[in-house]
Amino acid sequence: MTVFSWLRELLEGPPEPPESPDELVPIYDFEKQSLRHVPRRELPPDYIKVGAPGLDELVWANPTQVGWREREPPSLEEDRREEGKALFDDLRNKALRLTRAELGLPAGRVPTEPFGVLMEMGYENGSATVVALGEGSASIYLSTGGGSIGGGGHDPVRKAALAMVATAARFQTQTVPTKEYPPPEDGQVVFYLLTDEGVFTAGAPEMDLGEERHPLSPLFFAGQEVITRYRLVEQALQSGRGQVRSSE
Repeated sequence: MTVFSWLRELLEGPPEPPESPDELVPIYDFEKQSLRHVPRRELPPDYIKVGAPGLDELVWANPTQVGWREREPPSLEEDRREEGKALFDDLRNKALRLTRAELGLPAGRVPTEPFGVLMEMGYENGSATVVALGEGSASIYLSTGGGSIGGGGHDPVRKAALAMVATAARFQTQTVPTKEYPPPEDGQVVFYLLTDEGVFTAGAPEMDLGEERHPLSPLFFAGQEVITRYRLVEQALQSGRGQVRSSE
């Protein structure tokens, strides 16, 4: 699995199993306020999925019954998405406002020397943010909620994080100061460099960076290395192997 397919799976969740025509699906009658289940093959093609009173799951319903009444409150799934988005926004905002002092780092050689860097990648269903900091920690935030935080306790992740910050310092002069941090568009990559003089930014299409057609490609690949090391660590932990060697 590639780095990007791994991120997309994290954002979108595992692929849905194929639908079976014999699978029972819920149909709600708003006029009778009753719920029944029918095989999917019997589901009318014009029915839509909506919320229904007292039910956590979405149900199928006749659109002519739904059109004249207010839509129901968000389902639990929608609530979870909103909570995940709020958590992502909070973590992202905190990362963008970090200071060198908060990380316990000594002063840089110059005020514009980065002590941290964010790499944000836009996808159709959201975005992923890689955070690498000068004390060796690294995190991956997903706009859908979840991700991985810290990582500095694993030597491969720590080395990749420090290498990404060092790479960011090489390209600081190719960035511009900013106080606005919009989410990346689909297919775009945006970098944010944290310095004592504020946040600096630059961006480019993911394809150009990945095919080494852009000056910031080395920073992009440094961010990929952080993701790769994180993925290997998590795979090792899931398989019970514990720490991952730096050479992996």
